[in-house]
Amino acid sequence: MFWPGKIDQPHALHHLPDLARALVMPADNEASWGRAWNLPSPKPLTGRQYAAAAALDGRTRVNAVPKLALRTACLFESVAFVYEGPSS
Repeated sequence: MFWPGKIDQPHALHHLPDLARALVMPADNEASWGRAWNLPSPKPLTGRQYAAAAALDGRTRVNAVPKLALRTACLFESVAFVYEGPSS
């Protein structure tokens, strides 16, 4: 399994259709306009933890996609971006 970014950086991933639905619902209600919306999110997991959860055979290895590969992909894919996380 290849993980985009740092393998040990926790991320809370969302299912896009669920996230879109959660954003549209308050947008349709005028009472929510101009207010902050808090969207629920799953517990953040690292790339290693996602790989362990997805591994059916218990032997799935996880490798980080090299930064150069991500930057090169951004040249050809307009919706791709590279998140390098907080600097440490």
